[in-house]
Amino acid sequence: MSANDSDTINLATRNQSQWTLQDADARQFIADAVRATASLVRTTYGPKGLEKLIETQDTQNQDEIVLTSDAGRIMDAIERGSGFGHPITAIFVDGTDGMRKGIHDGTTAAVLLTEALFSQGLSLIQQGLEPSSVIIGYSIAQSFAGETLDTLARPLNLKDTGRLTEVAATTMTTLSPTARERIAPTVAKAAQQLADASETEWLNTDDVRILAAPDVENTTYRGLVLSRPDDGDPNGEGVVTPCIEPGIAIIDREIDFEDTATVLDGGDGVHLSSADALQQYQSELQSAISQTATRLADIGVDTLVCMEKVDTEIAHQLEKAGLSLIDKAKYPKEDVYRLARATGGNVVGKLTQVESDDLGYAARVSQQTVDDEVWTIVEGCSGPVISAIIGGATPRSATQYENAAEDALETTAIAAMDAQTLPGAGAAPAAVSAAIRDRSTAVSGREQLAVEGFAEAIEVLPATLIKNSGHQPLSVLPSLRAAHADSNPVPTGVDHRTGSLHDAYEAGIIEPRRVFSLAIDSAVALTERLLTVDDVLYPNVDIESFEPIPERDWLFLFRHVDIFRRINIFIGKFSGRKLCINPD
Repeated sequence: MSANDSDTINLATRNQSQWTLQDADARQFIADAVRATASLVRTTYGPKGLEKLIETQDTQNQDEIVLTSDAGRIMDAIERGSGFGHPITAIFVDGTDGMRKGIHDGTTAAVLLTEALFSQGLSLIQQGLEPSSVIIGYSIAQSFAGETLDTLARPLNLKDTGRLTEVAATTMTTLSPTARERIAPTVAKAAQQLADASETEWLNTDDVRILAAPDVENTTYRGLVLSRPDDGDPNGEGVVTPCIEPGIAIIDREIDFEDTATVLDGGDGVHLSSADALQQYQSELQSAISQTATRLADIGVDTLVCMEKVDTEIAHQLEKAGLSLIDKAKYPKEDVYRLARATGGNVVGKLTQVESDDLGYAARVSQQTVDDEVWTIVEGCSGPVISAIIGGATPRSATQYENAAEDALETTAIAAMDAQTLPGAGAAPAAVSAAIRDRSTAVSGREQLAVEGFAEAIEVLPATLIKNSGHQPLSVLPSLRAAHADSNPVPTGVDHRTGSLHDAYEAGIIEPRRVFSLAIDSAVALTERLLTVDDVLYPNVDIESFEPIPERDWLFLFRHVDIFRRINIFIGKFSGRKLCINPD
């Protein structure tokens, strides 16, 4: 099929034996996949974006229903389920992986911009422009965009709690305005406390634990809140009464005092030849447990945290010695190591190896039951670990708030580290589009068409924001273009409530500079990969149905076919008939 016939191609009705698509056919195949992928998240963009319902599986391979308007979580949910079977869609999703998992924001912008850039580039290629010229033009426009954002960006002071709160609130577009207003200050405070506790300018957000539950107050702790299921059946009673300035020992393996080494360990095992020997062994075992518990108390251990469940008798002896025992602290497993980082202690493998130098310390340890969990609050720690508590009205809303707060923490930490912000509300892409369109006339050659196409493509972001907010892009976009007609970039964006224009900085709609910059970089890189594809192999053939036969099986088949042929000839000589061979 020629390239000129590509406009009438219906890929769904192609001959199923067609193994390759080339040139215009291949690009149309890619365009359909790009358009379908963008349609998954287009209506989620902006503070009035719609939610998607996905039937998928959780990390434990259990059926799960995900209801969200966050593009990153939508794609994660699809990947956990049946995944993206289309090869182009898989490339598309992998190209935005850094946005989803690295900074937890900007995924929708990257996806929509990729679709727009690819569409513009495909149109130029169909008009006769070489793909290489499109890529060069896009690179030039990308450089112009970076310069414009340099001018538009404003510095951010880490001590400016108000601005950090606005960054957090801008990220949480999946929540209602009331919920954003209530949660954002807690996220901003956690980011500030993390920055104060960190020894370097890099903020490791893994050191922040965010927990949400119904009927709790929003707050933060300099330390860690350990959470365990209420029905987890631990043998330790936990922290019955609050402990002030306790010494904390942390164990990440099972506590076992029995000398039951097997030959696999190089030991001979335990041999009990009589009832007296059994009684003596149990007495010695009891004594070893009691002595260890006493020794731990003597070296200053007040609270013992163990990842695994502790045997009933061991738990009894430890608590009898005055220790508070918190066992089965394994949800999530990294919490025991986070606790060590918070308290300045060391994680030890064997209880008998705990020394005073391994202990961590906190100002206070207490315990409370929250919903269906038991929380152990270790606060007043010296290490760079922060816990943020978010309250919700219901378990579902609490989970939604927790997810939104985790994403907001990432962007707030990025803003704090980079100390640069951009205006939201579509102001940044509108300013970039205007600047690129103004500077495109200075670009000579055919690449100028690609630069102009880039300026058109990036306007898809404010246009989608306007449409999802319930307004008409054809009515609002001209006003937005006119506001950015000046040679100097301005922070003018769209008020999603009224459709009028306003100063995004003054409205408190701001985001980290890195988010939009990476969205542009990701979109340009992904578009370059897609536009330079001119062959697609196996577009309509189910490769999984073709099972390769190993070499040894081929040899076996050939030998038996030869034997079968000889038998067939022999039968034919005597009967005049031959066996029917079915090649299938």
